[in-house]
Amino acid sequence: MKFYSIATLSDWYFFFGANGPEGVKRICDKADEAGISRLYVRTHDGGLANYPSVNCPSMRGQTILQNYETYGSYPRSYYRYLESLDYSQWDPISSFLDAGREKGLEAGLWYTIMEDDHGGHVKSDFLKAHPELRCVNRKGEAVDGCLEFWFEPVREYKLAILDELLKKGAKHILLDLVRRNGTPSSDVDGFYQYGFNPQIVSAFRKQTGLDPRRLSPGSAEWHHWVDFMSRPYTDFLIEACNRINAHKASAELMTWPVHLKTWMAIDLEKILDAGSIDAVHVASHAYSYSPADLDRQLSSLQPQVRSRPVKIVPSICGYEGLVASGLDDFFAAAQDRDIHTLVLHESESLLRNRMSTRFRAMAFGVPHFKRALHSRQASSVDWSLATKCSGFLRGYNESTLETDQLTEIQVAHTTDELCVRFTCHERNVSALLPVPSWPADNYNVKQLEARLWWNPKESVHLFLSVPGQFNDYFHFLLDPSNASGQEQRLSERWQGIWKHDVEIKPSAWCANFRIPFKTLGIHPEKGMKIAIHAVRAQANPVQITMLNLADTTILNPDEFGFLFLD
Repeated sequence: MKFYSIATLSDWYFFFGANGPEGVKRICDKADEAGISRLYVRTHDGGLANYPSVNCPSMRGQTILQNYETYGSYPRSYYRYLESLDYSQWDPISSFLDAGREKGLEAGLWYTIMEDDHGGHVKSDFLKAHPELRCVNRKGEAVDGCLEFWFEPVREYKLAILDELLKKGAKHILLDLVRRNGTPSSDVDGFYQYGFNPQIVSAFRKQTGLDPRRLSPGSAEWHHWVDFMSRPYTDFLIEACNRINAHKASAELMTWPVHLKTWMAIDLEKILDAGSIDAVHVASHAYSYSPADLDRQLSSLQPQVRSRPVKIVPSICGYEGLVASGLDDFFAAAQDRDIHTLVLHESESLLRNRMSTRFRAMAFGVPHFKRALHSRQASSVDWSLATKCSGFLRGYNESTLETDQLTEIQVAHTTDELCVRFTCHERNVSALLPVPSWPADNYNVKQLEARLWWNPKESVHLFLSVPGQFNDYFHFLLDPSNASGQEQRLSERWQGIWKHDVEIKPSAWCANFRIPFKTLGIHPEKGMKIAIHAVRAQANPVQITMLNLADTTILNPDEFGFLFLD
């Protein structure tokens, strides 16, 4: 599976302090770590450019802060990052393209072409100078921030900006048809609602003898009106995509999952027939990423694309939060529907929701729902009869999931306890003992009592989240000297009763965990499902390998695999 994503610089600045050239590199680094293969950076916030522009004003933080009262409900602290921004002096777009190329990341530009304001505080000079060119609805009300593409000066203005962007040498240009200063293109019934400027009404009446203000939406006459309105929009987008192609770049569109001609007066089929579009990205208007939302996205766009050789790229919406199980369901549904590329809106949600490893797992084709262990109940445990599960995955590596040394895990249980055995194959067994101790001056461990995970020694870690725990889990560890530790995620001082031993063999060391079900607070039942995660920390070479790809800094049980008691 390939993953694309979009990046608004200001969101990264606020959440992760990513301002400046090093901050732009950080964005590319984090996208690459998550397995994102293509990242589009936002070129404009409303009518302001995120780079030095000759066609529209550049984002300048102090100027924006002067209009803070228009921002609405956000706290002033949200906009504090603006104080240091001055894009008339620095070009983060070019920095982003350079950083992407250096990282081997496909870097593209994301142009919100349909809006010239965003939230009432980032108007373009063109909009300020030409308020008469705004979109007008049936009631005669002008829509602030949205220019009417029926007018030639608007189209020329937008193409001049596009030409400016194309000079930067990006290989992918995403034209966003979704964002219109927060105002939809259609009315509540899904009918295009703009175009009622006096000049347009007069031109349509002259051509057809009809007054568009008197037409019933959905009628045959109304469809004539939409045909009339769609021509300049459609021809403009064809011209824009042709210019992109002339620069040997791919042209892509972002749209809602709607019938574009009815809702937006854009003839998508005519654009596709012109042969200049490489992909159509579908944004979720439900702010969802469920399998049902995937079907909504596809069912709307597929009839318009039909058999044309154009890629449909469904979206994962990250604005309302992401969880691993939901992503897995969406991913599985996409695979079932023969979808091989998804786009995340937006990239900073990878870090805000701590989903970098989940995306990386899916990009490599190893999501956790494929990682299930089974334990058979017996009166006593015989490891020669227990199934071995290997295939541990390598964490924190940008190019491969292959591990340096094999690790195997086995699970069995009796009526009283859960038994887990790690077999850690090792080329240099003689170097395992003695296990290095913590340095006396390790401040994190000695003074701050760092949690058990922050243990750089050779060790194995078992994580169990039992039914009813939600985000809590138990953590048990052993090292080759049979030194042990235990903790509970939400109860740092918890100490449980369990047994353990270690065997050192000629080419491996084995760690055996025997954990009473009473310690876990559960009564085992056939069919019970326990969330399980297993990690091996290796000292030589230094490497973290794991049963499921998961963020190992603060583990989330939603990223664990499953253990079924048979």
